[in-house]
Amino acid sequence: MIVVIQCAGSKFADACSLKEEDGRPVQFVAQPKCAPKDGVFYARPDDVSDGMTWRDKLLRYNQTGANPLGLRRAIDLYRPPIYGALAVALPASDLFILSAGWGLIRADFLTPAYDITFSTQAAPF
Repeated sequence: MIVVIQCAGSKFADACSLKEEDGRPVQFVAQPKCAPKDGVFYARPDDVSDGMTWRDKLLRYNQTGANPLGLRRAIDLYRPPIYGALAVALPASDLFILSAGWGLIRADFLTPAYDITFSTQAAPF
């Protein structure tokens, strides 16, 4: 049996990020131009950085088998208890998340912090 669950807007605050070349954390949002000017590097997953999209960088990161940035598995990124319950009940190979930022990803896909949502009531960025 394959189970697909939609992502949640409520994520753990200690989720780690990919890094820009200058070391700044990358916060993935839908509209980086509308984001606050607070020292954080805002980007969309499909923005290009160093000739490659962030999405492609994340795919490569996942293919290495290492996790030096401490990214969470997708299923461990979201706060609602149902995600933890599903992680215990099903193998990662049978569990997928429809992520507003990353698309359809497997539960064990290492995923950075992001602030993209399906909700129409979210902040403009």
